[in-house]
Amino acid sequence: MNTSLKLFLSGALTVCLTVPSLSLADGNHSSLLLMMISNKIKMEKMITAAEEDNSLCNQNSEQASKMMKTTLHMLSEYSKEKSGNYVNQSAYADSLEQRAKMIEKFSLLLERLFNLKQSC
Repeated sequence: MNTSLKLFLSGALTVCLTVPSLSLADGNHSSLLLMMISNKIKMEKMITAAEEDNSLCNQNSEQASKMMKTTLHMLSEYSKEKSGNYVNQSAYADSLEQRAKMIEKFSLLLERLFNLKQSC
């Protein structure tokens, strides 16, 4: 399976896993999630391209770093969603699991970005 397809499927899976919580949280929470997913996909593409083509290393790592900084602020806001914004505790628990997965995915992406910047 090629890298682009893997990245697309990863993003699609993330969206599918979080769709149930989209309808339960407030609009700001949903908007943050969609922006973070979009940024994550863009950063994955930039990092992968730079990993495969060293001539893109400096440019893509700088762009991804700027986007990562903004996205980490969004992730911080996204992770603060309160239980009162969900219809029940089960929905809130599901949301917490999805937020933990999102944090894990961003930590792996941040590690890839750090390694890329080291290799430029």
